[in-house]
Amino acid sequence: MQTNVQVNLISGIDSALRAVTMLRRKGIKFYEISIYSTSLSLIIPIETESIVRAQLSKLSDIEVLVN
Repeated sequence: MQTNVQVNLISGIDSALRAVTMLRRKGIKFYEISIYSTSLSLIIPIETESIVRAQLSKLSDIEVLVN
């Protein structure tokens, strides 16, 4: 199964690239990554959702949205 994690980008696309790079280094797999000017959408395996949300919440220039 998969889930969607949505993120607001405070510092624009640079924030998205930093977040995706960090998650890849942690070994997170993605089904889909969509980067927009003010948001990031990640389609990920549902079993990694809590890890992804915890890691993203550590970044100061993004806001993780609750689904």
